[in-house]
Amino acid sequence: MNITSKIKLMISTLSILIIVVIGVTVYLNYKTQKESSVINIIGKQRMLTQKATKEILLNNAKERVKFDELEEAISEFDNSLNDLIMGNKQRGIYPARNEEIKNNLITIKTNWKDFEKDIEKYKLNKQYSISNKSNIFTNNQLLLDKSELIVQEMVKLNLSPQDIDRSGKQRMLTQKMAFHLSAFINNPNSGDFKNFYSALDSFEKMLIIFSNDSQMNSHQQLKQKIVETLVVFNIFKKSSYNFMDNELLLQKNLENILTKNVTLLNDIDEVVSKYTFISNENREFLQIFQYISLSIATILIIYFFALVLDIQRLFTKFIEHSKDISSIITPSQPVMFTIDEPKDELSIASKHIDNFALHINEIINEANKALEESKNAIEKLADISQNQQNINGIESKELEKILDKSENIAIQSLEDLTITSNTLKKLQNNFLIFSDFNNISSIK
Repeated sequence: MNITSKIKLMISTLSILIIVVIGVTVYLNYKTQKESSVINIIGKQRMLTQKATKEILLNNAKERVKFDELEEAISEFDNSLNDLIMGNKQRGIYPARNEEIKNNLITIKTNWKDFEKDIEKYKLNKQYSISNKSNIFTNNQLLLDKSELIVQEMVKLNLSPQDIDRSGKQRMLTQKMAFHLSAFINNPNSGDFKNFYSALDSFEKMLIIFSNDSQMNSHQQLKQKIVETLVVFNIFKKSSYNFMDNELLLQKNLENILTKNVTLLNDIDEVVSKYTFISNENREFLQIFQYISLSIATILIIYFFALVLDIQRLFTKFIEHSKDISSIITPSQPVMFTIDEPKDELSIASKHIDNFALHINEIINEANKALEESKNAIEKLADISQNQQNINGIESKELEKILDKSENIAIQSLEDLTITSNTLKKLQNNFLIFSDFNNISSIK
């Protein structure tokens, strides 16, 4: 392999290696940034499930109907989940990396839809609870007032102490119902649910007894008050049933929301772990690739250093040969440089070759002169062989052999001189081209 090819090999190999390393590094860094963004979004999904559950618990604890932040969290979760499944170029989110992750995300979406349904049920039940709670306690107070009027009317009519006592107990039962109802609202899992219905049942039974008592029905005003109380009680009973059932549904919705929140959290954690694993794999691949590239680069540097030493050796050899060529013409005349002329190895070699090229014409002229003399010698030998039969006692046959042999030598010499002359002309042209190229390089 010549020097030019070696230099091209060095430059090409290093260029390819650098381009590949930069390209792969940029690509993997880009993918890593995208994966970091996706992991951040998935991680935020976990927060959004907790935020939604927190808002529900706050609304439940503070007896309020304020779902703005809850709706915002649900909307953001929906949008981000769809982007994670389908991708979103504007947000820099690519679709699910593989079928396993895609299936996990679809499972999360299914569970999230169930979670949303429970949230919607909770919102409806909570709104009903808040809007009807005051009505129930209002009806309870009205029931207490009506019961008080019955007691007063019985006292006024001077009924038996037993009837007055039973009527007074009705007032206590209204307060007992209110107490257990309030306790049930604060703690639906307590036994107040049964105690409330027990008090309600006792109140109803006694009120029916009053309405069927002939003595009490004989008093028109008392009968009227009992009928009015019965109407208020039926309203209270129906509304309390609906309210208690709604509270039980509300509690069930809360339990479902808390349970499904944990399920969603675990599913999202699993997806985050898978994305993190993929990201770590890419980072490890990038590190391994960089280590391999560094090893290859080290080997190439050592190899190229050896090539440089070889090229330097060839340059040194080339310079020595140029000196030898120059010394053929001017063995005792040193090569001279001007003050501003460069004196690197290539310039020195070029100077020697230029010095030799300047004398090539003399060599060619000498060769041409020798060629002409050879032609003249052959012609003379031919004349002698034809005209002279005996010279200085040499037999003609022996002389003819000598002349033939001399003629052959002269012809061979003529051919060699012709080849040498042509070769020197080609060498002169090559030296002139090389000299022109070197001058151009020096100017640059």
